[in-house]
Amino acid sequence: MDEWLSGLKSEQFNKRVAPALFDLLALKTGDKLEVKHGKLLIKQFDDDFVIDEVSDGFKSIIALASDIMQALSADKSSYHSTQGIVLIDELGNHLHPRWRMQIVDSLRRAFPNLQFIVTTHEPLCLRGLAHGEVNVLVRDQQQEIRVLDSKVLPYHNALRVDQLLTSDLFGLLDTIDPKIEKTYKEYYALLSKNDRTIAEEDKVNELKIQLVSLPRYMSQF
Repeated sequence: MDEWLSGLKSEQFNKRVAPALFDLLALKTGDKLEVKHGKLLIKQFDDDFVIDEVSDGFKSIIALASDIMQALSADKSSYHSTQGIVLIDELGNHLHPRWRMQIVDSLRRAFPNLQFIVTTHEPLCLRGLAHGEVNVLVRDQQQEIRVLDSKVLPYHNALRVDQLLTSDLFGLLDTIDPKIEKTYKEYYALLSKNDRTIAEEDKVNELKIQLVSLPRYMSQF
């Protein structure tokens, strides 16, 4: 990336690259981007940050953007008018949750005429997508990949993250800690028995005390 930035003329960087990065990084009015000695410099609050000094989230976004921009035609005056299809595998990896929630909208702003086809295991990356823009790939019993019927998928923008994870979009049975889930299963299995021994009755009471003492948001009682 440093080599690519070094090869850019100042006009190319200022008119094409900087505006796209500005959108992707969600920078604010007054922030500035420039290239100095082949390094991207971010100016915020009267401080200068070389790319090596910023967070992994910034680095991941900048790396993704530079990969896209290097592959695009240099004929256009702005990336806003550039058309094409971009494939991204595992969008959201190494990103802070805040970045995951913003990344789709940021890509749309920076490259409004590009079509993105991406994969992800990150529920927060669904923020910014419209209903019908999400497809779920599953492996069937014959180990073949198929696409779930979109009619069975929920309207994801109305769901919390835990609801996304336990919906058909991600397919988790629940988001409870496995140890707590095991305790619940043991408790209800014993509770369902009609003729419990004294030891089993004591165990039911012991498990109930454990479960009742859980924070309300973790409790199913």
